Amino acid sequence: MGFTRIPWWGVFLSLGLRAPPIQGQLDHSVVHLLQDKGDVHLMPESQYEGFEIFCHKGTAPSLAQFWSSTVLRLHINTDEYTLFTADNASSVRELYSGHSWPYAALNTLPWKVKDLKVNPFQQSCVGVLTKANYQMILQLYRVNYWQVVMTIAGIALFVYAPRLCRNVFFHYTTGIGAGILLSLLVITFFIQRKIRTGWMGWILGIYSLSIYFLTTLWYNFKTYLMEQHLFVLGYFVITGIASFAICYRMGPVENPRTLNLIQWCLQGFALMLIYLSSYYQAASLSLALVFLTWASIPDIIKSKTRSWYRKRFFPPKVRLLKESEYMDQARVETKKALDDLREFCRSPDCDAWKLTRRLKSPNRFAEFVEGSPHLTEDEVMDYSHAEFDELNVSSLTDDEEDLATMNLAGAMETDDEG
Repeated sequence: MGFTRIPWWGVFLSLGLRAPPIQGQLDHSVVHLLQDKGDVHLMPESQYEGFEIFCHKGTAPSLAQFWSSTVLRLHINTDEYTLFTADNASSVRELYSGHSWPYAALNTLPWKVKDLKVNPFQQSCVGVLTKANYQMILQLYRVNYWQVVMTIAGIALFVYAPRLCRNVFFHYTTGIGAGILLSLLVITFFIQRKIRTGWMGWILGIYSLSIYFLTTLWYNFKTYLMEQHLFVLGYFVITGIASFAICYRMGPVENPRTLNLIQWCLQGFALMLIYLSSYYQAASLSLALVFLTWASIPDIIKSKTRSWYRKRFFPPKVRLLKESEYMDQARVETKKALDDLREFCRSPDCDAWKLTRRLKSPNRFAEFVEGSPHLTEDEVMDYSHAEFDELNVSSLTDDEEDLATMNLAGAMETDDEG
């Protein structure tokens, strides 16, 4: 007795064989509205699969709710359920009435979710098909900290992308991380190189299994880490060493055009993070465009703009010198200028004959060049007396100034009479 050979894709299609929905069941499906935070709807267990629809109307978008999010959380103790998401109840019913292979296949995948993230600014509906008892809870978050982290990470990555793409540590870190996370796909790629192009079905199957294993590992990482920690540690060590060896052998990227491509890819990924960090897509898109526009402006214009901004809004504080500081600075600068003058006069650049012809006292200047003081004792004494007299005049009171003026006027009259 012979066997009929079933192709590999027939196994996947067989998962989609499901009885069509009962029209009466579809017509009597009730739409449950969940609008306020913490709203809960309980559904009891039934003998047959029941189909219920849960909707959230959403609110008007605003910048104050830039990082807000909404989650429809399904509490159920079994994996025997199917979810249908759409913008309204009619679309959910259409998905349910026409569902077959895709939704049935998704039931067997490891990323089957129970927390449905919906847009808080739009109407969203979720259909649940199951016969088990469950709860549907509405969770409203005014600030989703993961979205805040995405925004900050996107901005930081966009700003520091030119430095990161040229950083050796970043080169090795990303290479080792990609090798650890994508090792199965890398192995699949090398297997594909050895397989003839006619075996595209096998290649597609290998890639599908690789992605399946990766997602299974991701959603069950905690279990594997607790129960199979030695195998997990060995996997990380082996793939990490192999990835480091490949990165070390190839070396960091040095081609300027390749570095520019890496920088643009990082900045593109950063802009995508900024855009996806908020359900208020008009605001997040505007924020991403602001950074993109700022990056396209020439550096010289940005430098002048920063300088103008700092001088306009944060002017530097001017601190006046004390008298002692002024005297010290004057003494230091005067000594420095005199030393520079002596050095110039001793250098070959100085025309000694021309300079001597212009001087009133060549002998005194020659002594100065040889190291003598630039002022004589008589000049110092005259300066000290003049400064003392000026200080005394400035310290006179108003009455003393008037008296001194009258005495000066009387002396002038006496001189005239004489």
